[in-house]
Amino acid sequence: MRKISFIYGLIIMFSCAVVHAQMISKKSLLNSLSDTGISTISSSQKKGMDDLNSNLVSDLYKIESKKQSKSEREIAIDQLFDKRDKDVDSLFGNDSNYIKKYKKEYRKKSRSLRMKIKLARLVL
Repeated sequence: MRKISFIYGLIIMFSCAVVHAQMISKKSLLNSLSDTGISTISSSQKKGMDDLNSNLVSDLYKIESKKQSKSEREIAIDQLFDKRDKDVDSLFGNDSNYIKKYKKEYRKKSRSLRMKIKLARLVL
């Protein structure tokens, strides 16, 4: 009997951990988006990035509130991130520091965050 209750306890703990790991809050999402890895950024570029991030988060939550199939949801998320990537490129323009050092790293972080969002559920 003890073994069975122990096994049930483990199953419940594991399922709670999985459910918790699949949720992303707005605050953690904004923090992840704000971590660009760009050390030399002007105040106007920082404000532009903050605006892009907040717009992306609100658009992601709009997508989350719609009842869509998984493939439609993933397509919509990809479109939002593609638009954001283009906006970030236009924000930095010909900034050689961004182009040479950070663009590749930024794209890598953006791709990993995109995958996390596709797999997770967004919560308030």
